[in-house]
Amino acid sequence: MQSLNGTVGVAVNSISGYAAINKTNVSGSSITVTALMDGDATVRAYAITISGANAIGIVIAIAIIESDNRALIDTTGSSIIGGAISVLAGGESGGYDSKAYVDVKTATLAASTVALNVGLTINRAGNRAIVQGSSGSMNASGLIITARGISQADTLIQGVNAGLIAIAMSVGIALLNSTQEAILQGGASYTLGALTVRSYQNTDQTDDYDAVANIFAGGGGLLSATAFITVATANATGIASAGAASLTVTGEIIIESYGRSNAGVIIQKANIAGVSVGIMVGIAYAKGTFGAYLGSDSAVINTAGVTIYTEYTGYAKADINPSTGGFNVNLVAISGNVGVAEVNTIAHAGIRGTGSVSSTKKISV
Repeated sequence: MQSLNGTVGVAVNSISGYAAINKTNVSGSSITVTALMDGDATVRAYAITISGANAIGIVIAIAIIESDNRALIDTTGSSIIGGAISVLAGGESGGYDSKAYVDVKTATLAASTVALNVGLTINRAGNRAIVQGSSGSMNASGLIITARGISQADTLIQGVNAGLIAIAMSVGIALLNSTQEAILQGGASYTLGALTVRSYQNTDQTDDYDAVANIFAGGGGLLSATAFITVATANATGIASAGAASLTVTGEIIIESYGRSNAGVIIQKANIAGVSVGIMVGIAYAKGTFGAYLGSDSAVINTAGVTIYTEYTGYAKADINPSTGGFNVNLVAISGNVGVAEVNTIAHAGIRGTGSVSSTKKISV
């Protein structure tokens, strides 16, 4: 008797959200432009394959999300006059959340078993607060530009494969590409009492990892052959910058970028077999680009104090068959385990461009 069970689950979510004042004259005591977004792509695939002789179980789950959230003021050809003006992508407390999640649970039981499990999450996340214009003007007692939010890619595979001859392969991949930007740019004229530009890239995240691939597998047989592969990449960009052509601030300019990029892979295996052949490969890669900048090639900036600051963390971990969750009991065992964790982070804070910056008070970078 032979049993074949195949399950495929796919979720694709592409969303865009815009809140804007676009090339329009606006006057008010207080002006706020806020763009909020909560978007997910989730796939849960559960399968059980049982047969007296031969059983083949195949599960493939894919979750993809692509999001673009923007809060925008474009001054081109217009005049914006206000007391306090705020442009907030994700709000002040982090109202932008983008997550791709795959959950695979399988069991294959027979005299001879073959199990293939594949989980893939892809998250391309963009959250931007932008004030721009090729012309026009803005006059305000204060301008706040903030981009704040979290994004994740999470793949979880749990499988049991048992038989006299048990062959299992699981591949878990989590890919995250996330951008947070808070930007003042363009050729307009800005006269402000104070300017604050801040970017928060995943700083409100409560989980350990922004991108994580996790495999837990159990089973065995007289002959057991297993291959488990996990890959997680977190690529995060967080930029805060101000570089308008004409910018006069009677108070202080504050430009700050806060961010993190964490990636992790976890493989836990519980295996009992007479002869066991096993390969486990885990690769975690965390890349980050974080920057806080003042100025541009054409900017003429006058102010009464400048603070430019960047703070970040980058972390990658490959946890292969940890003693807390994995064990093996075998008469003969052939195994090869490879774990790779790499962090590549670039951070900048500074004044850039060939324009000019003049301050009557302290400049702190």
